[in-house]
Amino acid sequence: MKFSESDFFRYITLNICGSLQLETALQRSFDALKEVMPLDLMALHFYEPSLGALHTIHLVSNNENKSLDLITPLEGRAKAMLTDPEVPNVRIVNNIETDPVIKRMAYVLKVSPETSTVVIRLVLENQRVASIGFTANGLGRYTEEHARLLSLLNEPFAIAVAN
Repeated sequence: MKFSESDFFRYITLNICGSLQLETALQRSFDALKEVMPLDLMALHFYEPSLGALHTIHLVSNNENKSLDLITPLEGRAKAMLTDPEVPNVRIVNNIETDPVIKRMAYVLKVSPETSTVVIRLVLENQRVASIGFTANGLGRYTEEHARLLSLLNEPFAIAVAN
């Protein structure tokens, strides 16, 4: 399905904001995003600075939609990346072996190393709210255009998560 930028934003935002239940909003947005880009798994994480860890609270895939309470401690470069202002808020990782955070999370979530990911740090009023990882099976699946479109969804996702 082909969308203009404004139609994409409107369509996905309606799916994100169309429910007061986070689980439903994430499932609907997952299903809608699958229509326009590669997507096999979506995971919602919070950064826990006191633990130096990511706290995964929800996962949506082709087979499941489930809440989690998974704390993943990070060390070294992976931990430093979470607070580094030089790391972009939206990044493409088409080979998870090149990114220590994505590599660790893929291992913990039992995701194949043969995947591609786009990560969005959700930011509202200069404050990090959470992050969402979008993962597709296969290497090199995401483009700059995918990342640009997903970056448009920062505010709708951040507001949904914050509520």
